[in-house]
Amino acid sequence: MVLLAACGGDTVSLVSTPTAADSPFPAEGISTTFSPQLVETVVHLYEMEGHLITSRELWGRQHLQEAAAHAAHPHAELFFLVQGPLAEKKAGSDQHLLDALQRLVYLVANGADDDEVQAAYEAAFAAIEEAATVLAGETLQDPTFVTLVIISLLERANQEYTEAIESTTVVNLEEYQDAYGYLISARQLFQRVADEARARDIEEYFKVADTFEQLGSLLPATASPPTPPADPALVSADIKTIQVELAEIFGVGRNEMTVEETLAFISRTLEQAIVTYEAGNVEEAYELAASAYLDGFEPLERQLSAQDYTSLVETLEVQFKQFRTRIRAGVPVEELRALQQKIEANLEQVATALKNSHIPSKTTTSNFKEEHT
Repeated sequence: MVLLAACGGDTVSLVSTPTAADSPFPAEGISTTFSPQLVETVVHLYEMEGHLITSRELWGRQHLQEAAAHAAHPHAELFFLVQGPLAEKKAGSDQHLLDALQRLVYLVANGADDDEVQAAYEAAFAAIEEAATVLAGETLQDPTFVTLVIISLLERANQEYTEAIESTTVVNLEEYQDAYGYLISARQLFQRVADEARARDIEEYFKVADTFEQLGSLLPATASPPTPPADPALVSADIKTIQVELAEIFGVGRNEMTVEETLAFISRTLEQAIVTYEAGNVEEAYELAASAYLDGFEPLERQLSAQDYTSLVETLEVQFKQFRTRIRAGVPVEELRALQQKIEANLEQVATALKNSHIPSKTTTSNFKEEHT
């Protein structure tokens, strides 16, 4: 997860920037601590919302088969990731969410009456929001927490869009549609903190708002992408702009890790991804693989490039992407193990390169901001 140091069960400590006097959010200078697991679980709920946003738009355009497919994603791919935390927080809350999701899938797939389907969409959206409230409570109103969720959700959108487009062609429409839904969900979350963002820094607020508008023009509709589709580099740049500006507005930071700790995190997370993949949890394995890159290797890229290791960076970028795409493709575990060994061999070169570097061996928020500004 971007801007999080995902180290086991550690918490993420953040210091909020000063708030406006009449703000409903935490008072000035309060140190806010969030569990990475809580942030991640809430992100999964808003991924569900993104899928349903896409599904409802497709349903409204009479793309019924695609609408049914996207309506099924929350139940089939994400529910198991939130079921345990929900049940632990409030008995029956997991079943309430599941019932709403399953009813929607049934009605959309079976061509039910329009009013009934529309009511089922609204009920599913409400159940997702209720689940988020069960998990996070008042924390769901904290702008720093919401910012972390937005940043991570945007990163999911970035991943999906990048993998949907190849050589100015949409090669995977479903992933394009996933990206669209995640972006809409992230934009709706931004509206919750928009007044607070404007009060804290009006210039950066408008930069975020304008960039969301620009992303909306790059991905204008879920059913029919523009021809040719927007360059993934442009979409990625806009997403990074929003992430950086929101981090600046709400004082989001990340725990520092040494190069050695970061490399250990990468290795551990890749291994967790393979073990999870072997257990049949493909989506969770994919998220772990993405985290190994986004939370682990990506923060080291600036240091490596500054030391003229651009070729090594490019090689690892390709290998991390191959690792993710092969998980999605369902390749044999042995193939993932072979690629893991290649990545580990190159990470040994990273360790050697940065061990002799005079650049400070800490990955921090400031590196993220400089790299993507």
